[in-house]
Amino acid sequence: MHELGYVHNDLKLDNFLIGLNDPKIIYLIDFGISSTYKNEDGTHIKKLRYTTFSGNFMFASLSSISKYSQSRRDDMQSLFYVMIFLLNNGSLPWTDFGKKFKGNNYTFEDYLRERVNVKYSREVMDLCPENLKGIMKKVLLLGFTDTPPYDEIIDKIKKEIARDVQIGPDLEPIIHEFEWQQNIASRIRAKYLREL
Repeated sequence: MHELGYVHNDLKLDNFLIGLNDPKIIYLIDFGISSTYKNEDGTHIKKLRYTTFSGNFMFASLSSISKYSQSRRDDMQSLFYVMIFLLNNGSLPWTDFGKKFKGNNYTFEDYLRERVNVKYSREVMDLCPENLKGIMKKVLLLGFTDTPPYDEIIDKIKKEIARDVQIGPDLEPIIHEFEWQQNIASRIRAKYLREL
């Protein structure tokens, strides 16, 4: 997508689909607020400030929360927030803002201002796997027109996944089957085995 000159601007769990015929393929959907980051002449767009927030509060980049136009670095920040959310049982430091500030008469604008507080960036860094903290920091520090280090990001994520692969007694990786990979017969069998 970035190679084509576009940013998604709304990366969140709802916008990732698992392939029906090949569950190893993940599809990205909902390009309703996608935008180009390149001008017609191929130069990078200028950073602009908007009057309203656009996107998903939970996974939006710091720049997006601050109502600035988005670029590739913002998609990468959002992607890291999605990964950290999944790795931390559906939690990010700002997940419970509604409960945390209940009774304070906070408006959505107040939540936006609170979300950019540097303490939440520190807290999300603490939730990041140790081996990914360096690349996460690099992504958070990218400038508006910077090209994200895609190869380095992919390499670090692959290494982290490989590090966490469980090894069976035969020293072969244990291959986990996800729920969406199971056919109806394996689901019935699994249910039967659980009942034994």
